[in-house]
Amino acid sequence: MKKVNIDIPTRFGIRHYERQLPSVWNELSPKQLLFAVKFLNHKIKKPKFEILMLKEFLNIPERHFFKLNGTQLNQLSKVIKFLYEKTELTKQPFPVIKATYRLKRYNLFGADDMLANFSFKQFFYYSQPAFEAYAENMSASNLNKFIATLYTFEKDSFKENDVERITEICKKISTKHKILEVYFYMGCLDFIASNFPTLFKKEKKHDKDTNALGIFALTDFLSNGNLADNDNVKNAALWEAFVRLDNFIKEQKTKNNEPRIN
Repeated sequence: MKKVNIDIPTRFGIRHYERQLPSVWNELSPKQLLFAVKFLNHKIKKPKFEILMLKEFLNIPERHFFKLNGTQLNQLSKVIKFLYEKTELTKQPFPVIKATYRLKRYNLFGADDMLANFSFKQFFYYSQPAFEAYAENMSASNLNKFIATLYTFEKDSFKENDVERITEICKKISTKHKILEVYFYMGCLDFIASNFPTLFKKEKKHDKDTNALGIFALTDFLSNGNLADNDNVKNAALWEAFVRLDNFIKEQKTKNNEPRIN
């Protein structure tokens, strides 16, 4: 958080405010995240977006907020410029979501920060395909299917047979909460890819660099080698599996680059 000091001239003199502004995604509260994502998703113009965000984040009386001068607004806007850059949200905003479906109350347990409780199987065979399907057309049905791969009935207990039922329950969860989970997943993808560049690459789809959406594809080497079908990798924790895959591919590249003696 960045401490900011704001002086507002009033007819009674200078009114001083001391506030904390978030300077990275993970410093935003769930309430602030929902507010920001709502307007990011509507793609409103940057100046208006900045005013809305600062007004929400600073929490000072409206009559004083609108007395901020251009220099003050410019300086404050620089603090929240991260919102325009790639999504770096890796902290789970909703560890538990409560939903009612067919008169029954459910507690759904979400993915941990940085997908720390994910298995490679859950990521590679369920969440990532569902995410890519949603990214293709942004349909409500695909959004529900994707969110259902991030949540479980029991903490740290992903079961393939539960996905369909959780998909139905997800219809009762507000869209803004589900969209925020998409941002969370994109942030985790960016973070994972930055730690394992050997395993990930940018793709071009519809003339767009999908890195902007946080969509990555495993390298051709990985898919062609069917390494993802290895049971030891498939059943491993996600981060452990990536370490194994990364080491394996680096070893293979080293062997391929070794001089051959006939």
